[in-house]
Amino acid sequence: MRAFRCLTLAAALALAACGRSADQRYDYPAWGFSVVFPAPPRLIEAAATPQHVASFEAKVDSDERLIKQVIVVDTAPDETLESITQDHAAHYAAAMSGAAAAATVVATPEGVVGREVRFSSGGDPVFISRYFLVGRRLYELDASAVDGFDDPRLASFLNSLRITGSAPAAANAA
Repeated sequence: MRAFRCLTLAAALALAACGRSADQRYDYPAWGFSVVFPAPPRLIEAAATPQHVASFEAKVDSDERLIKQVIVVDTAPDETLESITQDHAAHYAAAMSGAAAAATVVATPEGVVGREVRFSSGGDPVFISRYFLVGRRLYELDASAVDGFDDPRLASFLNSLRITGSAPAAANAA
């Protein structure tokens, strides 16, 4: 009987573990980064054309209403971290008829300095964006804040970005 209970408990734990999505690190060496997603992301890659810059997007829409994405684009030579952050914050806030908080300074574990902007609408948290400029390559991380800005899943995703050795040389503004 005791063996049966142990076996039943082990089976229940195994089933519970299968129901949870396990975060996994995904590496994108051609784009110079890795990040942790709760499920395999959908990937969209576009080559540069005379009208558009090269871009890459990795995105997960989870069943928990959380959207997590990384967008990577090559920027114009005159763009700075501050100009990009201001432009994006104004554009996103206007598009959602919401508000963008003042940008704060953040950094990756490797010391790449970036900016974070929190967006809200009607006083409710909507999402957080982080921007990192490495050479002329912009890394933008976006994460939904459906359970508030202090949701540990937000911090876990946003803090998981790693700029890898294959990224262009850093030329960051502090």
